[in-house]
Amino acid sequence: MAGNKGEWSEAYVFLKLLGDGKLYAADQNLNKITDLFYPIIKIIRSEIGSKRDYLTNGEITIIDGYTKEILLKVSKIEFIKKANELFQELKKAKGRSFEVPSLEQFLKSIYTLKIRVNILKKLILELLFTTYTLV
Repeated sequence: MAGNKGEWSEAYVFLKLLGDGKLYAADQNLNKITDLFYPIIKIIRSEIGSKRDYLTNGEITIIDGYTKEILLKVSKIEFIKKANELFQELKKAKGRSFEVPSLEQFLKSIYTLKIRVNILKKLILELLFTTYTLV
């Protein structure tokens, strides 16, 4: 499974959001606002011929988006570990396209067939979250 930095970055964001379970807000200078974030309820990922719901409820529960069958439950720690591993690979990557063999098996195990999805199309990847502010 080869991809360029942009494609692998999409995979990184997917893993990071699921592992962290939240998306932080930022100020006008793109500095993280630590007390304002959006908890992620689930990520819906559609690829050709498949749709998967990734629920963040203490662990990641992967559900077939059509049949609603639970396919797999994975610890958030695994997602955090793989996101960190991919981040390190992205930092040292050279060339136009590269592979991350250790991550490829994990992505397949969580029903992710491609590293890249067109995130500009709303129906391909959706983030469902609620607004939450710590007081």
